[in-house]
Amino acid sequence: MQKIQKQTKRWKLLKWFDGGHKIFECLTGAFEGAFAIADDSGKYPHLTEDGTLLIDESRQIRQDAEGRTFSIPVCNPEGKMSTTVAWFPEASWIAAKLKIELVDKEGNAYVLRLVK
Repeated sequence: MQKIQKQTKRWKLLKWFDGGHKIFECLTGAFEGAFAIADDSGKYPHLTEDGTLLIDESRQIRQDAEGRTFSIPVCNPEGKMSTTVAWFPEASWIAAKLKIELVDKEGNAYVLRLVK
């Protein structure tokens, strides 16, 4: 029980999208200062079905070919890269907050600013 409590204190919830993902900042440990994305399968990133998915700030957030959703670049703690699907409100907030380039299906960059 104490290990779970220690793990949950590691995460600070930054944003919870209605019907969507939660965005966390890691406060301690090897990934301090990194950001994680979590679905509703768990209260914290490490408790979800997918496990901890860190947002990869070195890669672009890309719109899909149909122009409906966006791929958020992520990696697990072992460094395996993948993506997770998100709607525009999530993708644009993440891009603005983390200063990640957000591109449309043709590769054109969006210009974003975060409104408080």
